[in-house]
Amino acid sequence: MATSPPPDAHTDADDTLAIDPPSAATLTSLTTLLDLPDELLLRIVAQLPPTAWELTTVSRVCKRLHAIAQEQVLWARLFYAAGFRLAPGYAGRAVATTTPPGSWEDGEFVAAAPERPSLLSPAKWLGYVYDLLWPTDLPQPGAVEGLQEAVPVHYPTLFRSRCAIADEMRARGPHHVYSLPSVNPEDNGEGDDDAPFAQAEDTLVAPNHRWMLTEHSAKVYTVRVHGPWVISGSRDRTVKLWRLPAIPWDAAETLYGPSLAGSAEGHEGSVLSLDFEVADATSDKGFMVTGSSDMTAKVWEIDWGSGDDGEGTSARVVCELRGAADRVAAVAFTDEFVITGSHDHQLRIYDRKAVYANSYVSPLRTVEVGPICGISLNSRGLSRAVVATTEGRWVIVDLGTGERLLRGGEGDEGYGCVVWQDDYILVGAEGGKTILFSGLYAHRMRTYRGPKKRLMRAVHLDLPNNVLLSAGHDGHIHFTDLDSWDHYRSYELGGAPVFGMDVDGLNLVFGTGDGAVGFVRYGFGLPYSGMFV
Repeated sequence: MATSPPPDAHTDADDTLAIDPPSAATLTSLTTLLDLPDELLLRIVAQLPPTAWELTTVSRVCKRLHAIAQEQVLWARLFYAAGFRLAPGYAGRAVATTTPPGSWEDGEFVAAAPERPSLLSPAKWLGYVYDLLWPTDLPQPGAVEGLQEAVPVHYPTLFRSRCAIADEMRARGPHHVYSLPSVNPEDNGEGDDDAPFAQAEDTLVAPNHRWMLTEHSAKVYTVRVHGPWVISGSRDRTVKLWRLPAIPWDAAETLYGPSLAGSAEGHEGSVLSLDFEVADATSDKGFMVTGSSDMTAKVWEIDWGSGDDGEGTSARVVCELRGAADRVAAVAFTDEFVITGSHDHQLRIYDRKAVYANSYVSPLRTVEVGPICGISLNSRGLSRAVVATTEGRWVIVDLGTGERLLRGGEGDEGYGCVVWQDDYILVGAEGGKTILFSGLYAHRMRTYRGPKKRLMRAVHLDLPNNVLLSAGHDGHIHFTDLDSWDHYRSYELGGAPVFGMDVDGLNLVFGTGDGAVGFVRYGFGLPYSGMFV
């Protein structure tokens, strides 16, 4: 019987498996290609599929093609083809540069040392002496009002930085850059009741860039984030307005975290739900709707103050939405309507225009659906909303007519929240369940059960990254891959239940049962992080 050679032994078979050297015809074709001017070579390379693999493959052929593959326009095309975007404030200010802002070492970015002006060169010495002997009387150019400074961008670094943020958001378990092992790794869902989950210890982590601020004096039931602003509502009857730190584009260290910009009271009970927009179409003020255990919903006007810290930020009630006979557990609004959901089984739809001119407004129409725990608007701009109930049902309602269009979830355990994104409806339920439905046909697509049989109070769908986020009374935030339905990470937050959660861009915020508002920011320490959305 023949024996296999040791792994390092050379055999004749190695010669047959080796890659044949390029033929004369191939070399001739390559030589002919390289005879073309750089402009044509760049156009040819630009016809390749916009992927990093294609560009890196081209760059390995020869030195000239390597230089072509580093052209900024190719990497800018790759950045946008990947679905990445720059924030509006930077989109028109980015100017391509061939000088990278630093280098990558073991997955971490190391910024280049800043250049220091030097007078050692003869040209600079002569210029210095010339200015001393013959000073010019010409006026120096001044700053142009409203003109923002250009930002030099090295697009290969920009693309890698944004990919690194995507990796951070997808990292499984502890990572030497992104997160630490959980402060409580032994809390691993042990016991027969939790056997279906079987969470591995390496999925339970504490994110590095996290702040837990405890300005509220009681449970935080609801929290929302839009751009640089976060608003939270609590059992202490207040809403608090937070300003997120401005992240520098040049990877400089951020020395401070979120700050409290303002606080306001307008309810006689707990603030259970809220939503807001930064810029109301009718003014430069913010617009907010809140729901409370005092059986009212209220409309607020927000003054965002001035400066990066939001000094002078305030909110005041401008209208009360009447009609509820029980606590208002969910609110939402469109350009045309304001919608509230109460435990009195009624969905109430108000005319948004009426709230600007009246102190009190009654609903245009009501729709009976059951004890409401959540409302989510159609993400494609249709005048429809999905409403979830604590009885384990959901229904899609036409806001213009009040017609019930589609029902789902009959016979489920009670729900705690709902999200409608594209053609998907996601609910958080009792028993640690997160259930995904088709928003077109109402059939159940997948069911994910968390580590403990507790109510899920907040869910989020990130369809571009195929990620599902869920949080609830088990005190964790769970990350699940939508393709494989694989649970790949949980954030350990200290054990207090999570009542509210929201995501906007690179910011994740949540409210907990111990009165804390938590903030997680992705991309700290990476170049151009402050430029991304």
